[in-house]
Amino acid sequence: MGSRSLEAALISEADRQVGGNDAWLIVDDTALSKTGRHSVGVAPQYASALGNTTNCQTLVSLTLASGEVPVMVGLRLFRPESWTCDAARLDHAGVPDDRRSHRTKPEIAGPRLTGSVQPACTSAASLPMPDMA
Repeated sequence: MGSRSLEAALISEADRQVGGNDAWLIVDDTALSKTGRHSVGVAPQYASALGNTTNCQTLVSLTLASGEVPVMVGLRLFRPESWTCDAARLDHAGVPDDRRSHRTKPEIAGPRLTGSVQPACTSAASLPMPDMA
């Protein structure tokens, strides 16, 4: 099973477990505090949970939630410009060529909402999609 097939199966199962008319598809970012400079994406960034700028990795997450039950259905690493403009750093970290361009958090989430989540999640099909432009 390919990664897209597995992801579609996971989203479908999440929809079965917590989907429905009262479900919400939540787009958020999550900061993981880090020390050092070598983990991909680590840079001084605003971490909302900490309320300040700190050295961290930031992940863009998609969560399907109903009532008090959240189920993570997507997670992607945000790469700040300090990473994407440094080819030597990207080479050293082994970042694949197709992951080297800078994308904003909405640009990361947008294709996920319309690409893999919406077709596999019947709840998401009825949710208003944000304007990511």
